Amino acid sequence: MPNTALSLMEAHAKEVQIQRARIEILRLRRVSEKLDAWLILYGKPPKGEWVRVADEIGVSHPALYRELA
Repeated sequence: MPNTALSLMEAHAKEVQIQRARIEILRLRRVSEKLDAWLILYGKPPKGEWVRVADEIGVSHPALYRELA
């Protein structure tokens, strides 16, 4: 039982960290800043996942593709 509780607390702590990082990225103003912060945290996404990245950092897909170009 203690191991289960510890695992649950670790999972919740990790989720809080992820949400805090997302909030900080969303607070950034420029697409380039948002993208740089996301890439530092998560690295380059797999092929075909850039649309998801745009959604996660709160920018339009065309704005993200312009920044990548």
